[in-house]
Amino acid sequence: MDLTTGNDLERQLLLTEALWKQLRFEQGVQQGTPVRVEVYFVATDAAAAQALAARYVSDGWQAGVEKVDDGAELSIRLLTPEVAFSRQMLLDLAELMVAAGIETGCDFDGFQVAVPPPPAWWKFWRW
Repeated sequence: MDLTTGNDLERQLLLTEALWKQLRFEQGVQQGTPVRVEVYFVATDAAAAQALAARYVSDGWQAGVEKVDDGAELSIRLLTPEVAFSRQMLLDLAELMVAAGIETGCDFDGFQVAVPPPPAWWKFWRW
């Protein structure tokens, strides 16, 4: 399957571009800032959810699978190791996660970027 023409990928790339702009220009996150990315999927098959979670753990990612409130769906949460923030990193990750979802039968549900808080101004003062 050619993922570059899929509606899912196109939609996720547009959402990812908007996220990058918000982080970079509205929140002031600088290129190269160390961040961790939380990646979310939804699945109805427990074996598919576990397979997806296990796929990345060996690469230093954290993973968890939980039942959604109604019990019919499972939520998969992946957390990347620290990576350098950049537009290209986010776009590459979106493409990789859409492909992973298709390959495992899980639906990629987007991601959030955990940005470290800015340093407190008082830490720069020496008494």
